[in-house]
Amino acid sequence: MKYCINKRVEIMNREYIVVAFVNNQISVLNRITSAYLKREINIESLNVSESFVKGISTVVISAITTADTIERIVNQLGNVIDVLQVDYYHQEDLISKEMAMYNISADIISDRCDSEYILKRLNSSYYKKSKILNLKTNQKWQR
Repeated sequence: MKYCINKRVEIMNREYIVVAFVNNQISVLNRITSAYLKREINIESLNVSESFVKGISTVVISAITTADTIERIVNQLGNVIDVLQVDYYHQEDLISKEMAMYNISADIISDRCDSEYILKRLNSSYYKKSKILNLKTNQKWQR
């Protein structure tokens, strides 16, 4: 944590998540990341994926910086051509959830207890949070 003596303003680095909706065009990602490069901010995480609207992509960037710097970056990104909308969030304000789906042959599972045992062996750290949606045996779905 740093303190600015002249302005008496507390400056604190936090993790911020920037979410931008952009037109799926060449060099848009380069223009977005250059805003971080100009300020010498390390990008912790970068994810680009197609959104639910055809031709629009979602860019999610995680970086550790100050509130003032992230506001400047967001304002700059708002002026970039092909950036439709951009917002930022604090890491603490977001809820993350991980999900895994397994496709297991019904030949090796005799009942629900066997499938729970297999899930426990595959990924023991998420077993307590996992849920079996359905079992498929003989082309019939069971709950």
